[in-house]
Amino acid sequence: MIDIERYNKLKEIFGNTSSWTIWKEVGSKAKSNTGDMSIFEDKNICDVLNDNYVFVALNPSKELVKQKNKPWTNFHSNSPSRTDFKLRYALTKTKFWGSYITDIIKEFIEVDSSNVEKYLDKHPQIIEKNINI
Repeated sequence: MIDIERYNKLKEIFGNTSSWTIWKEVGSKAKSNTGDMSIFEDKNICDVLNDNYVFVALNPSKELVKQKNKPWTNFHSNSPSRTDFKLRYALTKTKFWGSYITDIIKEFIEVDSSNVEKYLDKHPQIIEKNINI
């Protein structure tokens, strides 16, 4: 569990590129409620968050557009083409539920990870910069 001050600081700095492995419950379809951000409006959200683990993905696969200007929307998409619901399914009722999740490379948007590798080979300074972030 984290305290509210730390949560708010993380939200301010990384809210548009990171999130938490917590989602609203599944509705009538597997992908339902994946993008429902109301869970982060709960005044007791810090009681559910888990700072024992951090998940690190490679890079954003799509442009990160805040849903209604709300933070933490990365990994919480309602888009039919996104598979964020699979993370919810894999992590529900595990010790990893509520963990912090982020992309290591935050500024290069690409679906194909082999293109990310090629880009980083040509721009090695991006690796160091993003590690420092």
